Amino acid sequence: MTDTQSEPAKQPSRWRRPDIEEVGPNRAAGGFYRTGTSVKGTPRSGVPLSTANAAVVAAVRLAYEVAETQVARSTRMATRLRTAADEQVGEGSGAHALDAAERLVMKSFVSGLEWWESSVAEGRCPVKRLAAAEYQMLGTLLGLGPAAKRKEADERGAAAAERASTENVARPGRTAKQKLQVVHTAGARERRRVAIDDWELTCASSLQGKVYFYCADHGVTDPIEAEVVSEAYGKNARLTIQTPPQAAAGQWQCVICDDDGLQVGHIEITL
Repeated sequence: MTDTQSEPAKQPSRWRRPDIEEVGPNRAAGGFYRTGTSVKGTPRSGVPLSTANAAVVAAVRLAYEVAETQVARSTRMATRLRTAADEQVGEGSGAHALDAAERLVMKSFVSGLEWWESSVAEGRCPVKRLAAAEYQMLGTLLGLGPAAKRKEADERGAAAAERASTENVARPGRTAKQKLQVVHTAGARERRRVAIDDWELTCASSLQGKVYFYCADHGVTDPIEAEVVSEAYGKNARLTIQTPPQAAAGQWQCVICDDDGLQVGHIEITL
């Protein structure tokens, strides 16, 4: 028996990884995570670092190859374009292309400026309305109203003041075809001035009856009794009235009706 046959077979170590027949064991640091085991014998499985590193390297190499392919394609296209341009305009086609691009940009800018001026020159252009709206919004945010708004407010104030002043003044009388005569029945010391502001009588026949004046400027007051005598259509009309001293000054109004209650006229006076 030889020495080789007399030697006992070696048992594999418990902590030794079996050899790979083709390439041998992967003893790199990236393979420890997958091949190592704990003290208790629990295997630590998962993706090793060497596999992740190889995937990242492959992705980066693929990206470089794609970029290189695109650059080469762009270079070939630019070369063809430049060759075609040189055939058309001769040498220096790049300078001619730059001049043409500059002229195109300037023409576009001038066209846009002309459109802006023409749109602003119109009466109700959208650009002007947009600028006015932005100006009003900015004035509102800063508390500064436009001059037009202040002018409008001043005009409204002036109109209100004028309207108030005209309301305080007695309304001018309407020119009548006939004159209304006023007859006072009170004593000389109790007579008060009666100004006829407006009156109208459309009765086609003679009229005689009592009327009652009510104050239009004050609240509830006692009416003033009077009598109206007139011929047809207010001819030779006469108002007989007694003005009491306690009657309030201001405008008084009465309505004139016939025997059937139909309104045929009215009288407005001022005490």
